[in-house]
Amino acid sequence: MAKELSWNIESQGTTHQIKFSKNQIYIDAMEGMKLKEFQSKKINGHTEYAIPVNGDTFYFYVNPYTAPVLTHDGVDCKTNEPFVPTKLPKWIWVFWILYIIDFMLLCGGALGGAMNAGGAYLSAAIASDKKKSTAAKVFICLGMWLVFTVIEFIVAFFATKALYSL
Repeated sequence: MAKELSWNIESQGTTHQIKFSKNQIYIDAMEGMKLKEFQSKKINGHTEYAIPVNGDTFYFYVNPYTAPVLTHDGVDCKTNEPFVPTKLPKWIWVFWILYIIDFMLLCGGALGGAMNAGGAYLSAAIASDKKKSTAAKVFICLGMWLVFTVIEFIVAFFATKALYSL
């Protein structure tokens, strides 16, 4: 992650600054500690890291589809709203299978793999968006899959045409 994230938090009456940059956590401008140095566990596709600060424990959630979140007592330190780790809906499997089928039937190889993996990743990111309704997320994923399929069909058509014109 190229972007640096920062939170000002209060623990035991003292204000602290926690920064996240380049896979490291910085507490009050101290030397950075790699995430793997903290105790962690998997929850609904997130990795939860326990960050001890001045006798309190803050939890840092990392998910490949959403921005990292720092929480204390179940509350997002950025928004002050209750935080529940997002679980990908089961319907996302339909889109992942469609991308696999596209890869096998339309445009395989490195280019097809990259396009389909990108589409599957974007679909998962859309599916984990808490701000949109389920119907909106499904229609966006469907439209995106159709666009990727048309692009792959065009690439496959021209690749076949170029191959047989040699």
